[in-house]
Amino acid sequence: MGLNGTGFHSHGSPEDARVPGPPHRLQPWYKAYLAALFEPDRKIIAERVRKAKNLIVDRSRALRYIRPQVAEQRALENALNALRALASCMKT
Repeated sequence: MGLNGTGFHSHGSPEDARVPGPPHRLQPWYKAYLAALFEPDRKIIAERVRKAKNLIVDRSRALRYIRPQVAEQRALENALNALRALASCMKT
C-alpha cells in the first residue's frame, strides 16, 4: 500500500514516481533552465543560459494570451533571476 506504518509514504516508493509535479516542469524552458544550471562545462554555460533565457521570454509572452498560470509565471520569474545571477557569476 506504500505506507511505512506511520501513516506516511516512505521516500522513494513507486507511488512517489506517479505524483506529478507542477506542469511547467514539462515545458521546454524548464528543461533548458535546468540544463544551464547544472552544466558542468564552463565553456558551454553561457550558451545554455542564453537558450534558456530566450525560451523563458518566449513562454512569458505566450502566457499573456492564455488563462493565467500564476505558478508558472512565478517560476519563470524565479528562473530568469537565477539565470541572471549565474551569468553574473560567470563574468567574474
